[in-house]
Amino acid sequence: MSGAASQFDIPPLSAGNLKRIRFLHLKKYRDAENAFLAEGARLCEEALASNVHIRQAVTTDEAMKNTRVAGLLSQCRRQNIPLFLAMPKQFDSLSEEQSPQGLAFVVDKPRIQASTGAEKLLLAVDHLQDPGNLGTILRSAEWFGVSKIVLGRGSVDVFNAKVVRASMGAIFRLSVEQGVDLAAALKERKARGWRIVGAAARAESLLPNVAPSAKDILVIGNEGDGLSSPVVDVLDDVVAIPGNRRSESLNAAVAASICLYHFAQFERDAGAANR
Repeated sequence: MSGAASQFDIPPLSAGNLKRIRFLHLKKYRDAENAFLAEGARLCEEALASNVHIRQAVTTDEAMKNTRVAGLLSQCRRQNIPLFLAMPKQFDSLSEEQSPQGLAFVVDKPRIQASTGAEKLLLAVDHLQDPGNLGTILRSAEWFGVSKIVLGRGSVDVFNAKVVRASMGAIFRLSVEQGVDLAAALKERKARGWRIVGAAARAESLLPNVAPSAKDILVIGNEGDGLSSPVVDVLDDVVAIPGNRRSESLNAAVAASICLYHFAQFERDAGAANR
């Protein structure tokens, strides 16, 4: 064992533990274990800085030579997070990265937080299937102050490795409910005074002409098919982002970010009025 490994006195990763971690690549095992894999120094930093429970950390002898990784492992030690040392081939087998950094955490799924009643803007996702798009949407949602997201049935698993990676840590701090009957959930919110607004490539209402309100739910649809018919039936309005129309539509994550910026203006305007 090298000096770096002996400094941390890290036990080797067993074949059984490796097998359990690799199972987390599959949704049914993530659901059964109520856990997922976060890989790479950036995501592990975000996990340590967030209020999530980290079950264990796995690293390699080579990775521990990196000052950044060594610092993160020291934090794990201070927080009594179990550490395990993987051989390079072991880590490659559990990694889904093209260029693994040699550090991964097994993390409990964040709990779905109950509504506080103070939310002004929520996000709903209807049959979105591209993991990169969903991860980017999570990142934008956090930036614009959205704390709760609802994923309709048929959407990609929010704890898919590509979603987690694209979220850039937002996954650790957002409350995400998935596998939801979205039309029914939106109807229930609508009955409680929420305005339901869907985004589409073509619509009579243009985004700049629809003023944000105190209780908006923005709905983003499938990349190719848009919003499903049951969801469309619940909407109070459908908005389109104006553009030159040379392309068929915007990327779903780009469209979601533009719409989130627009609807998040209610709180900014209200704050400015109170100053």
